[in-house]
Amino acid sequence: MKTRIAESRTVRLIFMMLLYIAFTGAASAQTRNDTLSQMRDSTVHLKEVQVSASRPLIKAELDRITYHVADDPDSRSMTLLEMLRKVPMVTVEGNDVVKVKGSTDFKLYVNGKPNTMMSNKPTEMMRTIPASTVRKIEIITNPGAKYDAEGVAGILNIITLGSSKLEGYNVSLGVGVMNIAQSANVSGLAKVGKLTLSVTDGVSYSRPPKAWQETERTGKTLSAAGQMHSYSDYQVKVPAHFMELGGSYEFDSRHLISMTAGVENYTGKSQTDMHTDMYDGSGGHRYGFDNEHASRNRINSLYTGIDYQHTLGRHGGVITLSYRFSAVPSTVTSSSLYHWQKNQAPDLSLRDLCTTSDLRTDEHTGQIDYTVTIGGKHTWSVGAKYIHRSHKSDNGETTRTAGTEEPFAEDQSPFLSYRQKTDISSAYAEYAILHKQISGKMGLRYEHSSQKVSYPEDNLLTRHESFGAQFDNVVPSLSIGYHIGETRMLTFSYAMRISRPNIWNLNPYVDRTNPTVIKTGNPDLTTSSSHNLSLSFNSFARRFGINMTAGLDLQDRGIIGYSYWGNPVSLTDNIVTGENATLISTYGNLLKRSNAYLNLYIRWALSRSTILNVNANGAYTNLKSSQLGQHNNGYSSSLSVNLQKNLPWRLRMVAGCSLNSRSLDLQGYTEGSMMYRLMLIRSFLKDDRLTVTVYGNNLFQNDLRIEQLTETADFTNRFTNVRRDYRSFGINVSLRIGKLHDKVKRTSKSISNDDVITDGNPRNQK
Repeated sequence: MKTRIAESRTVRLIFMMLLYIAFTGAASAQTRNDTLSQMRDSTVHLKEVQVSASRPLIKAELDRITYHVADDPDSRSMTLLEMLRKVPMVTVEGNDVVKVKGSTDFKLYVNGKPNTMMSNKPTEMMRTIPASTVRKIEIITNPGAKYDAEGVAGILNIITLGSSKLEGYNVSLGVGVMNIAQSANVSGLAKVGKLTLSVTDGVSYSRPPKAWQETERTGKTLSAAGQMHSYSDYQVKVPAHFMELGGSYEFDSRHLISMTAGVENYTGKSQTDMHTDMYDGSGGHRYGFDNEHASRNRINSLYTGIDYQHTLGRHGGVITLSYRFSAVPSTVTSSSLYHWQKNQAPDLSLRDLCTTSDLRTDEHTGQIDYTVTIGGKHTWSVGAKYIHRSHKSDNGETTRTAGTEEPFAEDQSPFLSYRQKTDISSAYAEYAILHKQISGKMGLRYEHSSQKVSYPEDNLLTRHESFGAQFDNVVPSLSIGYHIGETRMLTFSYAMRISRPNIWNLNPYVDRTNPTVIKTGNPDLTTSSSHNLSLSFNSFARRFGINMTAGLDLQDRGIIGYSYWGNPVSLTDNIVTGENATLISTYGNLLKRSNAYLNLYIRWALSRSTILNVNANGAYTNLKSSQLGQHNNGYSSSLSVNLQKNLPWRLRMVAGCSLNSRSLDLQGYTEGSMMYRLMLIRSFLKDDRLTVTVYGNNLFQNDLRIEQLTETADFTNRFTNVRRDYRSFGINVSLRIGKLHDKVKRTSKSISNDDVITDGNPRNQK
C-alpha cells in the first residue's frame, strides 16, 4: 500500500512539474529566446521559420499515420527507441516494451519490409540506432490487401532517409555510455552519379546489476496439494553487433535496382542461482534444493534482397520484382546442477542436466507487384507472392546423478530432431479512389499454405509421427475516409488478420532446465484469424493535432501460451514433486478474445518553444477458453506524457513519464509499471554537427518490480521479477561529417513477410 501511495504522489509531482514548466515557465523563457532571436541575423531567423513551417510533423492518411522524424530537431540527439515515445498510438513501457494501440501483436518493418535484426531483438536494436538515420515512422493502422495478413494491431514501418539529387558523402558517428550499457554506431553513405551506397554498423554491450526472481506456487486439489517457494538471483550479459549494407542504381527515369544485405550477431549469457523449498498440504517442509543454472544463447542472422522497379511510361504504371533470402541459425546451450540441502536426499528422480539446441530458419521469397493510377483518382494494385520457409531443430541432452561428480553421459531418450517446411502462395487485388472529400480503399487477398512436419531420427519410436496440413484464407480489407476541410479526416476501417505459429511454438522438445516446470511446444498448432473494426478522427495542424480511434478486435481459436497441472510421464522423469503430476507450459489454439479499445493522441504547441505530447490508451478485454474452462476480463490503460522545451543557451529539455496499468491474459495478469525521464540536449559547431545529450531515467527509483499471477482450478502461481537496472543515466555524443542528404533510393514496393507470430522466441523475452 505504501508503495502505491508513493507512486501516486510521484505521478502527481511529475504532472505538476510538467504543467509548471509548460505554462509558467513559457513566458520568461520565451522572452529570453525572442531577445536572442532579434540579436541574430534576420535572414537566418526567416530560414528557421520557413523550415519549421514547411510541413507538419504528423500526417494522417486513410490507412496510416506518419511521423516525420527528419523534421524533428530532437532526431539529431535521440535514439530510435526514444523517438518512438513521440509517435501517435505507440507507447514504450517502463521495461522498454513497445506497443502499438496498446498491443504487442504488431509487425515491425524497415523500409516497407520485415527486418530480421529489428524483429528478433527490437529493444536492443532501437537503443543503438540513432534517430538521425530515420526519415519517418509510419503506423499502418489498417494494412491493405498487399500486406501479409498478420499482426492484429497493424504495422510499425520505419523509413530511413530518402533520396535527393545531391552528391557527395555523409558519415555519422555516435557513442553512448550509461551506467548499465555502452554502445557505438557509425553510418555512412556516398553518391556518385546514379549510384548510391550506404552502410550502418553498430555494437552494444549491456551488463545490468544482478536481479532477482521469486515464485510461489500453491496447489488447490489433491493431486496438486502442497506449496513450492523458489528464490533466485540472476546476472545477464548481452553483447550485440549489427551491420547493414545498401545500394541502388538508377539506370534512367524508368529503371531502378536496389539491394540490401544485413548481418546480426547476438550472444546472451545468463547465470542463475536458485533455491527451492517444497511443502506438503499441511505446510510441513518436505525438502529443499539449490540449482546453479547457466545458459548461452548465440544467434547469427543474415538477410539479403534485391528489388527491380520498371516504370511503364507516364500513365502505364509501375512493375516491381523482388527476391529476398534470410537465414537465422542459433544455438542455445545450458547446464543445470542440483544440490540437496544438508541432511536431505529424497528418493526422487533428479539429475544434473546439460542441453544443446540447434535451431535454424531459412526463408526464400519471390514477389511481383503492379500499380497503376488512372485519371489521378483511381489506383489499382495487383500482385503475387511465394514463400518457402524451412525450420530445423536438433535437441540433445547429457545427464548424471545430481550431487555427484560422475561424468555426464548422453541420454538418447529425450533426443529430438524436428523438421518443418512451409510453402505459402498468395495473390491480391486492391482498388483505391480519391474523389473530392471522399477517399476509399478496398482489397482482397488469398493465401494458401501447406505445412509438412517430420522427425528424421528413428529413436523416437511412436512418440511423434510425420504429418502435413494445408490451409486456405481469403482476407478482405476496407477503408473509407471523409475529409473535413484540409486538416481533418474521419475514417472507418475493417480488416481481417491471420497468425501462424513459429518454430518456438511448434517445437515439441521438452525443456527440463527448470525442474519445477516443464516447457514444450505444440506441433499441432494451426493458423488463427481475427477481425478488426475501427472508427478514427484525425486533425493535425501546426499548433495542435489530435487522433482519436475507437475499435473492436474479435478473435477465435487464437494461439496462446498456457500452463496446466498434468501427468509428465510421457514428457520427462526429471521432476521434484514426487507425485504423478507437475506444472506443464505449452501452446494451443484455445483462445476466444474480444477487445474494445479507445486510443487518444494529442500534440500541442503550447508556445513557440514548448510542445506537449500525450499518448493514451484504454481497453476492455474479454478472454475465454472453453477447452480450459477459464474466463478472464477487465480494463487496462496506459498514459504517456512528454514535454519538449527550448531553454536559454541553446539547450533543449525533454521531460516525460509513462504509466501502464495491469495487463490481462487468460490465466491471470501482469502488474503495471511507471517510468519517468529527463533529457538535456545541446548542439555545437556549424549546422549543429555535434550534439551532446545528458539523460536520466527513474532517478529516484532503482528497482522495477513486476508481478505476474497465473491461476487455474488446480494451482495458483505468483511470479515476481525485480530488475535493479531501472535507474539509468548516461551521455550520448553524435557527430555528422560531410555534405550529403541522400540515402539509398528504394523501390516503391518490396517484400514484406509478416505472417509469423513472435511469441515464444527467447530473444523477445527479457
